[in-house]
Amino acid sequence: MQPRHYRRKVGRTYSYKVEFPRKKTGRGGKKPYGFLQKSRGILNFVKYRYAITFIPGFTDVVRRALQRDIPDGELIEEEDGLFVIDTKAVPSRLRMVSYVNNIYFCLQLSLFSPEVSLEKRVKQISHDLPLDTVSGLWPFRDAQSFRMMVLQGSRLVHIPKSLAKRIQEHVINETGWEYSPLRADSEIWILARESGLTMATLKIEEAHVPVPTVAGELKPKLAELLILASRPLPDDRFLDPFAGYGSLAKARIRIGDYAEIRAYDKDADLVRSLRKQLGSAPRVITGQLDALRMRQLPDGSVSRIVTDPHWGVFTGQDLNYRKFYEDMLHEFARVLSRDGIAVILAGNPDEMEYAILRSRVFVIESSFTTLVSGKKATVFTLTKAGRF
Repeated sequence: MQPRHYRRKVGRTYSYKVEFPRKKTGRGGKKPYGFLQKSRGILNFVKYRYAITFIPGFTDVVRRALQRDIPDGELIEEEDGLFVIDTKAVPSRLRMVSYVNNIYFCLQLSLFSPEVSLEKRVKQISHDLPLDTVSGLWPFRDAQSFRMMVLQGSRLVHIPKSLAKRIQEHVINETGWEYSPLRADSEIWILARESGLTMATLKIEEAHVPVPTVAGELKPKLAELLILASRPLPDDRFLDPFAGYGSLAKARIRIGDYAEIRAYDKDADLVRSLRKQLGSAPRVITGQLDALRMRQLPDGSVSRIVTDPHWGVFTGQDLNYRKFYEDMLHEFARVLSRDGIAVILAGNPDEMEYAILRSRVFVIESSFTTLVSGKKATVFTLTKAGRF
């Protein structure tokens, strides 16, 4: 028994409905096969569509990571900070991806001209939402209530009450869910991008709850993306000489499979905190060390350096960036192996680029701008010149 696929067009909007054959129950009634009740063979005929948002700038990093974690994923749409993919993976698998911001199950997707009004886009994209498609999928199969959000770019916005009410009534009729605007089991999100791309989706709650951070500490998702930018390997000898609160070392531990992790800082109080947080992890070394004079480390002793050097913003320091970066890169060149990679989050990209050129050791493999706590920063991925 195979599922039947229907393609339905609404304006320029295409949606896909998957209907499973029904089986008779013992009392002569009929009961639909749920997505997760069927055999794996049946599920292999079904592809789901997801919208995945992530920190802008990390497009290549996230693409490479998703190719590893969701190998059957087919890229449908791409914007900075957004991928839309088709895959056989069910929502419970997607929610384990920890380095993205949000994951949404796509109900409908449409491409509009950017000049089309938000109201018209929402009205068309929300027409006859195929909510029966997800009725058997975890976590939506156990939902009893819902609320609705409209995101225009990165801003939550309101739509006319009459339009919102029509969408709510349609959802109630299709699912039996109760509308609960303050707290609900499921969330319907309409995502309207500046490019004209508009989607009606169900938000998938992530399995990894972000860890609270203090001022100046890297957020866990950003830390993990920086680690992924270094293309981590199981035999990595990893170094963060500006470890601070340990965000990068903790992210490297979460990713797993490493030979050794070294997390150092010049501040004695931060080192004590590092030892408390990382002391139980295997093959992790912490200590007090000046990143500009790492005499304890032999030449070529590390294969990956991922670090967030001082910006002088949160510490109140007035740095001579040019000299600071030059001294830092001189030490990095000494301790990094010939085929090693360094990923540096820099608050002053012009001075950093000047220091790289002056080093005559490193070449810029890639660089891009991102936002850290609302401030612009540049991610540099460096390799050694003539390393092969």
